[in-house]
Amino acid sequence: QLACPLDLGCHSVRALGTNAAAHYLRGELARFLRESPYQVNLLMAGHDEEDGPSLYFIDYMASMHKMKMAAHGYGSYFSLSILDRQWRKGMPLDEGLKLMDMCLEEVQRRLLLNTPKFIVKMVTKDGITVVRGPGSSTEEKAAMPVDQ
Repeated sequence: QLACPLDLGCHSVRALGTNAAAHYLRGELARFLRESPYQVNLLMAGHDEEDGPSLYFIDYMASMHKMKMAAHGYGSYFSLSILDRQWRKGMPLDEGLKLMDMCLEEVQRRLLLNTPKFIVKMVTKDGITVVRGPGSSTEEKAAMPVDQ
């Protein structure tokens, strides 16, 4: 949860839910767009007790969309079609990781850039867990390219 920073003149510090934090970030990006523009696209995920899990895509023009699944960057051109076909609500973790592997393999196969390593994080009601990559229980396997 995101707390309102004191240096922004907030009267009190209050924890924000995922929806409120996404709207706050969208508003800040919109303000920066007019003052000192810079380009950033981001995915924001969180879990609230009332609303459950949620995922937001916010682009560099400060438009925001709540998503079921998402990818961004050059790799998204290849992985979104896989997600559209294979993703379904309520997928078990092992199936979700297999789907993630399919997307990563496609990006590595088709993207001109060399992208050998990825970090996969999972956002749940218990917090953020590194599933693959540095800091995960499968760190050695995750440090290797996906196609090995």
